[in-house]
Amino acid sequence: MSKTFMEIIITTSIELSRIVQNAIRTVLTEHSSKNSESSTINEFLSINEAANFLKIPKASLYQLTSKREISFMKRSRRIFFKKSDLELWLEGGRKKTRSEMEQEALSELSKPKRK
Repeated sequence: MSKTFMEIIITTSIELSRIVQNAIRTVLTEHSSKNSESSTINEFLSINEAANFLKIPKASLYQLTSKREISFMKRSRRIFFKKSDLELWLEGGRKKTRSEMEQEALSELSKPKRK
């Protein structure tokens, strides 16, 4: 059987108000940060916003879409881009460092040879 203890705290109404306000502020801050993360995931950008985000000319972005090198959506003659897709596309262009290439070569050489 567990025992629970109740503690009586004596405080003024001003202090109680401040405690409640701080608690509410903390909860709202946590809630808003979770909402901002989820809204960033599904954020759609126009062609201008996407070009600004990627820091490339709009014409280059149109060229990438016509070659199907970048993911996009088209609705009512307008092109939209998912911000998360653009970030993945940027990360896909990452070049390996010399040490990463050396490590990869060593791991390939250490594999048993097929006959």
